[in-house]
Amino acid sequence: HPHQYRAYVHCKFESCMQQVAGTALVAVPTVPSYYCTDLVSPMNQLLNVALQDGDGLPNEADKFAFISDSTLPAKPFSFVYGVLAARHGSDFCVFPSNEWADVPNSNGGIDVAVKYHQWITR
Repeated sequence: HPHQYRAYVHCKFESCMQQVAGTALVAVPTVPSYYCTDLVSPMNQLLNVALQDGDGLPNEADKFAFISDSTLPAKPFSFVYGVLAARHGSDFCVFPSNEWADVPNSNGGIDVAVKYHQWITR
């Protein structure tokens, strides 16, 4: 049911862009990424494009799932979609603040990186 969802892809290589061309997948502009160092930048790029797509209006039922190219689905898409769509709100698992990273910034304040677990299952 393509009207129920939109799927975005961050391609590191041109061959990926060619594979998704003409499909229901939307390739976003590529940003630099480095395995085990910076996977956040591509995730942010996917979110930025997704939030700007469509009618431009936020929807309280929007959900975002990041799936890698090496993901092996354990449940059918219809099951996962049903679980995500059944609950309003977000699911974030945030660690206690004493586990967050913090560093002094140039303005005399502190920059904080909230530690969270990116893999949530139910």
